[in-house]
Amino acid sequence: MLLSKIIYTIQELRSKFSQSDDNPLSDRQVLFILNYYRSFLIRQEMEKGRPLSPFVIQELTLDLEKVDKGIGFETKDKILRTTIEIPKPIEGHMHDYLTYVGRADFEDRWTQLDLQSLKSVAYTRHAGRFPRWFARENKIYIKFPPTCTLKKVLIRGVFEEPELVAKLAGKIAPFQGQEWDYPISNNMLSTIIRMLEESEFKFTFAIPKDHENDGSQQ
Repeated sequence: MLLSKIIYTIQELRSKFSQSDDNPLSDRQVLFILNYYRSFLIRQEMEKGRPLSPFVIQELTLDLEKVDKGIGFETKDKILRTTIEIPKPIEGHMHDYLTYVGRADFEDRWTQLDLQSLKSVAYTRHAGRFPRWFARENKIYIKFPPTCTLKKVLIRGVFEEPELVAKLAGKIAPFQGQEWDYPISNNMLSTIIRMLEESEFKFTFAIPKDHENDGSQQ
């Protein structure tokens, strides 16, 4: 569903509980609320062992660059990393919710590597020199890349702020504003609407104020 329609629905719902416009919500604040409840429900679903809905997953194709040495880890092997930071994935108890890191053509999904195992994996006889990835300072690093001339990596997952992913992925065209598909299922959106109705928007007193006041409030 388009973000603009979701925001309109929430604004209309809030108007039922508001006696005046003395404390109006900007569209940016509504997006903050939406992101918060979406992240909460996704974590809840995953903790119950339920599979992620495909409607909440986003993907990014990012450029790679060579890194011979990294801060905090020394290795003689070639390592590639994304040229820019990725938006923050939703955090689980054991790991972040990145569902795929690999070749952009989906032909090779790489195994996640724990930072503590970075050095030892090179000396494990049976491990092989297969591509592995790890995250550090919001960038994705690839150890044993299939080729050092690899230019792109595909990252799929569930992120705290979907609008940042949409911008990086080119899903939000210039001047498009809120006219892009927000990653949420109809069932999850219905649950959020119900939660807002039951709370009667009491949570709005705790959300950050929108100081930008840029008119469009994107």
